[in-house]
Amino acid sequence: PGVAFKNVVWLDRETEPVARPVRCIAVGSTGLRASESSDFTRNAYVFCGADKGDGGVDGDGVTPLFSAHALKDVEVIALDGITHA
Repeated sequence: PGVAFKNVVWLDRETEPVARPVRCIAVGSTGLRASESSDFTRNAYVFCGADKGDGGVDGDGVTPLFSAHALKDVEVIALDGITHA
């Protein structure tokens, strides 16, 4: 993941896992592919860890789906056509 997701890496570390006393759900969206989007969206996806030339990355226009679902061992939900607000 990109620099913005160092906290996810910390939570997912192999040693001393963090207990999650509450239900965790990671929600992301699809519908705005990098190849069909503005510079803002492409750069936001790269900031979140996407490869700069990967036009197939899909997300909500700010966060790519793979980043929204980066937290391990949680329920994930993918919504289609929802944009980042």
